[in-house]
Amino acid sequence: MACDVRLRPITFRWSLDNPHHADPTPVIDIRPVPALGILVFADYTTLVAYGRTGLAWKTKRLTWSDLKITETTDAFIEGEFWDIR
Repeated sequence: MACDVRLRPITFRWSLDNPHHADPTPVIDIRPVPALGILVFADYTTLVAYGRTGLAWKTKRLTWSDLKITETTDAFIEGEFWDIR
């Protein structure tokens, strides 16, 4: 089984039978970066980028909670988060 993820101008076909595509969970935000051909998925603490051939990169834990992407460009991803310290 598969589904299409479309965030114009990028479209990807994801296999729902492959648990690799379930990372991160829960997905709270998806942002396209068309110049790089990737979609960036965010959960509450990490970012994961997928390209047409699969996983492009994954961050380590960036925060304790409440990660929020505020802007994406061809050069950077900017966000906000809650820090317990």
